[in-house]
Amino acid sequence: MATDKAKGGFKAFIKSHKLLIIASLIFGMALAAALDHLEIKSPLLFMGIALLFGMAAGALVYFKAAGSFIQTIKNGDYDGFISRLEELRKTDKKHISHIDFNAAMALNRKGDIDSSMEYLGRIDPALADRNLRASYLSLYSANLMIRGERLKNALEYASEASRLVQLPSIVLLRALLELLNGREDQSEHTLLEYERLKGKKAIVPGRSVLYTDSEFETIYTSYLLGRYYYAKNEYPAARAHFREAAECGYDNYYSSYARDVLRHI
Repeated sequence: MATDKAKGGFKAFIKSHKLLIIASLIFGMALAAALDHLEIKSPLLFMGIALLFGMAAGALVYFKAAGSFIQTIKNGDYDGFISRLEELRKTDKKHISHIDFNAAMALNRKGDIDSSMEYLGRIDPALADRNLRASYLSLYSANLMIRGERLKNALEYASEASRLVQLPSIVLLRALLELLNGREDQSEHTLLEYERLKGKKAIVPGRSVLYTDSEFETIYTSYLLGRYYYAKNEYPAARAHFREAAECGYDNYYSSYARDVLRHI
C-alpha cells in the first residue's frame, strides 16, 4: 500500500544537514582543484563538480536515513520507530502530518489499529498533498476493514485513494472492499485493473517523497489477495496467497493474520 512507504521532505533534509552539504561542497571544490593539472580552468566547471558532489552526498545520506527508519520496523521495534518519529516531530514542524502518518502506518503493521486511528485523526486530509492524501485514505480504509466496520465508508475511501494514486495495493484494496460490500462483478473488474498495474513501482512524484518497502508491499498484497479469494470461498488460491503473506522475518499484523487463517483452511 502507499502506506507501506516512509515519507519525508527534501527541504527538511536540507535544513537538518546543512553542515554535511557544506562539507560536501568543499570536498567537491577540492576535487575540482585537483583536476587543475588537466588545465581545465573554467570556474563554472569547478562549481558544477562541487555542486554535483554536494547533491550526491546529500541524497546518499537522505535515502540512507529513510532506510534506517524502515529498518527499525523490520527489526520489529515498533516502539523505537514511534519514538524516533516523536523526536523528529519536535524539529521538523513543516512535515508534522507526514510524521503522524508514518506513526499510523507503523501501528497498523503492529496491529494496534486504535492507536493507528488516533494518529490519523491528527491529520487534516484536506490540507495534504496528493501523495499523503491517497496514503491517508488507503490506510484509513484498511483500518476500517480490519475492524470489520463501516465497510461502505472504507470502500469510498479506497476508491478515492485509487483515483488519486494508481498503485497496485490501493486498487487491490478497493477490489476486496467491493467484494465485501456485495459488488462481486465490479470487484472482478477491479482485480483485472490490479493485474495490469501489478509490478508498478510505488513511488509517485509530488511534494512529499515516498519510499517503497518492497518486501512489505509483497506481504500486504498477498494478504489482500488471500482475503479476496477466501471471501469467494476459493480456498486453494486463498491458501497460496496467505502462505506468501505469512513469510516475513519480523512480526507484523498481516503475516500473523495469514498464519492464523492457514491453521483453519
